[in-house]
Amino acid sequence: MCNKFDNIMNDGLLLRTGDDEFIAYYLSPYLNYIVESGKYDVKDEDLSGKVFLFQIACPNSIQVLETAMNQNLRDLPFFKHRRIQINTPQASQSKIDLRILRAGVAGTLAYVVHGNIEDAHHVYNLLMKAGETFGIERLGLKVYGTNHTENGFYQMFIHFIPAWPQDKDFHVLSWR
Repeated sequence: MCNKFDNIMNDGLLLRTGDDEFIAYYLSPYLNYIVESGKYDVKDEDLSGKVFLFQIACPNSIQVLETAMNQNLRDLPFFKHRRIQINTPQASQSKIDLRILRAGVAGTLAYVVHGNIEDAHHVYNLLMKAGETFGIERLGLKVYGTNHTENGFYQMFIHFIPAWPQDKDFHVLSWR
């Protein structure tokens, strides 16, 4: 998201999930400010604690994902996403709904798996089990900046500082 001077205010993902529906990741707090300003005819819902996302970025990520999900995902184009369903171990629920995004910039192969928070442990375990054959490693925040730099994902406060002070109304609002 950029301000009127074309400087970056926030960096994240905006996925179109319907004609008039989008899901935003990592665009807070500036997106919240834009919505709350009342200048746009939009409604928002904070999905924090309701959804998960797991990133898989490596040359073998497609094999890990296909093994875990038991589906062919090779037709998913770069920076496109789609919904899939996988089987669940719970008798009360027959399928788990997921969204798979093919990411990976700078010539790398990477995917992001999105789903409902109650399914996170099951999906995580599927991914880790499937990844054992391919040498999967859990990297976490220790290598967040390095991993994202290598994969071409620039990160706010690591690679650039947002231009928040340029929007005086936002700056005041954000520090109240």
